[in-house]
Amino acid sequence: MNIAEPPFDDIHVRKALNLVLDKDALRLARGGELFGDLAGHTIPNTLLRTSDGTFVLQDYDPYPSPNGQGDLEAAQEEMRQSKYDSNQDGVCDDPVCENILLVADREDPYPEQNAIIADGGDQIGLTFDIREGDRYTFMYDTCDDTGSHFGLCPSTGWFKDYPDAASFGYPLFHSDGIGSSNYSLVGADSQLLQKEDYPVDEVPTADEKIEECLALPIGDERITCWAEADQMIMEDIVPWVPFLFDNDVDLQGDALQNYVYDSSAGLMALDQVAVSGGETAA
Repeated sequence: MNIAEPPFDDIHVRKALNLVLDKDALRLARGGELFGDLAGHTIPNTLLRTSDGTFVLQDYDPYPSPNGQGDLEAAQEEMRQSKYDSNQDGVCDDPVCENILLVADREDPYPEQNAIIADGGDQIGLTFDIREGDRYTFMYDTCDDTGSHFGLCPSTGWFKDYPDAASFGYPLFHSDGIGSSNYSLVGADSQLLQKEDYPVDEVPTADEKIEECLALPIGDERITCWAEADQMIMEDIVPWVPFLFDNDVDLQGDALQNYVYDSSAGLMALDQVAVSGGETAA
């Protein structure tokens, strides 16, 4: 969500969208349970594991719903607190909640996911102007453009560059990432907001907490700090609707004798593959 663009400049609208969306349906569109665990926060649990084996935020989800299928009542209660719900009936009635620009990948499964998002948003008065296109030349370029005034970019994803929570927290939520990976404009300063003609003068920032975590040495204190940062981001800023910690799923045949997963590249380690059978050329 673009936290500088109405209606997502209102934290209650952002929380309401977290509560109403059917995350299980979004996952099913990608293949179902085999393809990942439902997410309630932003940094994968595997990067928040302390030396005693504890996954610090394993059970943390500030916006839970039965079976991950959305909680309309809780979402409406959150929307009632928004400045954009004038009669406090749990449904946004301000014009800014109509035709919110949603920028997305045009390939499967994203069109199906966009329909699920539109259905959930409609239940709390949010309607979307869905624009789909090429993942890189359209979707990412638009979502990285600080002046595009999109409301929602639901096709974006992220993969760690190295096994540390900093590879998520810093590029995605520090102001240094604005224009490249901080799509939500978390920490944007007043000069940028004015330059890009946003109607708000300030937005929440996570810079101080992120810099605190970056300064700590590798170890449990650093991991705990990043877990605290994740909780702060999800409760005090709420720039995302995290829904899935992706699994990579590979199909293998009987001839495969050796398989190694390259956690850095996020795919099969091609230099470690061994197969049996077949003919060889001299």
